[in-house]
Order: sequence, then structure tokens, then C-alpha cells
Amino acid sequence: RVWCIFEEAVVALADRGILSTESVGTDSERHALQELVARDGLAGRRAALSLDLATVYDPDRILEKTVGAHILTEGLTATEAMREKESGGSGWQEKQSRESTFPKELIHKGIDCNIVEANATREEDRTRILNAIVGRSAKDDLDARPESSH
Repeated sequence: RVWCIFEEAVVALADRGILSTESVGTDSERHALQELVARDGLAGRRAALSLDLATVYDPDRILEKTVGAHILTEGLTATEAMREKESGGSGWQEKQSRESTFPKELIHKGIDCNIVEANATREEDRTRILNAIVGRSAKDDLDARPESSH
């Protein structure tokens, strides 16, 4: 879904500082994203979120070690952070153990995703999101036909 890709793009760009206060302005290459999300930490708005991945495997696969909920997080969970504070290194060990069973084939599927082929309920949303991700602004025409490759 193109909305999921859009959210991931916002997180990735914010993490690299492209959505920081220094990039605000009409000449900003990423101004279109700022116009669309308003999650840039400015004027009391919430800052961009971290990206966590979660999945649950089918219970019919009970003999596999990957059955159940699996979560990859950016940083430690609240419980892991508490344990890390109590005993240095223990929170990070818990995180490593928790993440070690995340199905690697799902990570590969996510990496192999082709953004241009993503869908949205409304074609207008898909077009605007793809154009915003590549840096088109409202003045550049977010409704223009998106390029098929980058």
C-alpha cells in the first residue's frame, strides 16, 4: 500500500534530517512532504515516528520456531530500556533475543518492494504520494504523472 510506503519515507527522511527545521521553506526539495504530513516537530506538532516492524505467523505452522508475534524495533522497548538501566547490557541482549526469530524472508520481501507498483484506494493519493517522495512540491504539480523509475 502506498500509504505505508509514504509513512516509511517520512520516517526515513526525518531520520536523515531532510524534514528538519533547516529544510523548511519554499525552495526545499522535500517541502511537498512537509506540506502533506505536518509531523515535523515544528509549531507544537508531533515529531516523525520511528519505524518498527511487527508480524504474526499462522498458527498452522506450529512446529516452526517463527510462530507467534515478532517485532523489530528502532531502539529498545520500554521494558528493555528499564532492564538496561538496571543492568547495563541486559536490555540490548533481550532485544537481540527478541529480534533473532523475526522471519528473515519478510525482511527480504520488504526490501524488494517496488514503490511504483504500490496501490491506493484513490489513484489521486497514489500519484501525490509518489510525487512527494521524489521531491515534487505543490508548485511542481503533485498531480503530474509520476515517473516510472528513479
